[in-house]
Amino acid sequence: MSWSHHYVWAAPALIILFLEKHTVATALGAAIFYVAPWQNIPFDNGVELAYGPWDLFVSAAYPLAAIAWLAFRLFDPSATAPPGRDLKHQPA
Repeated sequence: MSWSHHYVWAAPALIILFLEKHTVATALGAAIFYVAPWQNIPFDNGVELAYGPWDLFVSAAYPLAAIAWLAFRLFDPSATAPPGRDLKHQPA
């Protein structure tokens, strides 16, 4: 059974990034979810217990993408702006 169905949040997150014109972030996010890098590492019969650092990093691609998205949203002032209002360019 695949766990990839647990990442249905990716579509709305990518749509939000796209609508806010964060094209590079949108492209990177879409690439991560299209490539699904965790599919290229060995798994089954307990081989996961012997993963090296790179395998652990690759196997955590989706959760790391979620953390990156949350951090991006947290530190991007325009991400929390009300509709029609840009917090980056406030009149003096």
